[in-house]
Amino acid sequence: MKLLSLDARRVSSRGLRRAICDFCESDPRADTELTPLRAMRSYLEQLAQHTNVYRGLATSLGTVLQIGTPGCIAVGEKGHRLLENAQSAGVIRPDVRFDDIVCMAIAISLATEREASPNGHMAHLVDLSINGIVSGIVSR
Repeated sequence: MKLLSLDARRVSSRGLRRAICDFCESDPRADTELTPLRAMRSYLEQLAQHTNVYRGLATSLGTVLQIGTPGCIAVGEKGHRLLENAQSAGVIRPDVRFDDIVCMAIAISLATEREASPNGHMAHLVDLSINGIVSGIVSR
């Protein structure tokens, strides 16, 4: 697969590979020191932040993660592992798929792509994604 939707002037393949590898190595304690929910939250926020660094990457993130490079495989494996841990702990619904997490990261990254300092807004959007927008008990 080619990254056709990425702007080649803004994202070099070397830079993209480096960003993905950096992301995979960014929080090695996530699997062991954080609760499953905090680890998943950290992963989602970091995925959105790393995606946001390269304009155009957010629109292709799902494709990028399926390319099969070692970095892409590592990102997917880490995300799947953290999601499974959180689901096994009962803190994330069993019907949530890794693709859903990627969609949330894409949405957060796109929503904050043009902001000068997006990290605070990203953290807020991650909180909304993880905790929802509902306050109290709501009947359907």
